[in-house]
Amino acid sequence: QFTNSSTVDFASNTQLTINDGNFQLLNSAEFTAQSSNIDVLDGSFSTSDTTDITLLSTPLYVEGSVIISGSTHEFTNSSIDVNTGSLPGLFEANLFADVTATNTPITVNGGNMQFNNNTYLLASDSDLVINNGSVVFSNNSELEFSLSTSLTVNNGNFDLHDNAEFIAGSTSIDIIGGDFRVFDDVNLNLDTIDMFVGGNAEFTGQSKFTLSNSQVEVENGKF
Repeated sequence: QFTNSSTVDFASNTQLTINDGNFQLLNSAEFTAQSSNIDVLDGSFSTSDTTDITLLSTPLYVEGSVIISGSTHEFTNSSIDVNTGSLPGLFEANLFADVTATNTPITVNGGNMQFNNNTYLLASDSDLVINNGSVVFSNNSELEFSLSTSLTVNNGNFDLHDNAEFIAGSTSIDIIGGDFRVFDDVNLNLDTIDMFVGGNAEFTGQSKFTLSNSQVEVENGKF
């Protein structure tokens, strides 16, 4: 646990492994890692308050949950791999968390990706894969895809609600074995995307959907 304005810097070729425990950054801590590896086995990786994280060419592997809150989280040329341990895998952002993933694949196996309460995710040139879980953006949260980013949801739903916003360009979205659901004042602006929905595509509650130069296929469901 790092707290109270602590500064942690992992230089090249550093390996951190936590077995049956948690990695926590609290109260204005700062964490930077470059060309290193972080493994949390059967535990959690979490941040809160005004914590800043920068991972450069540093894979993050977690069996358990990644829960981030507040401030800035930057992942570049890295990877985020969240898997089920003793609890289902979970990638969650809360309370004004700002997440940037550049050339950083994000995989969640056996759980959800949830962004709540004024959070923001910018994914550029990154592949997001959620297996046996759903993607949920809610409560004034924003999702932005650019530069050939892709989202694949296997056996789960993609939900946007309660004033969420989704902006995407040059993107592919595949929802396999689930629904695409938008409700309660959501704004979608999608340009040059390919979308496949294996279930239903549902829009309710004064949501706005702008689509251009794109292709949407709904299979075995309704639009």
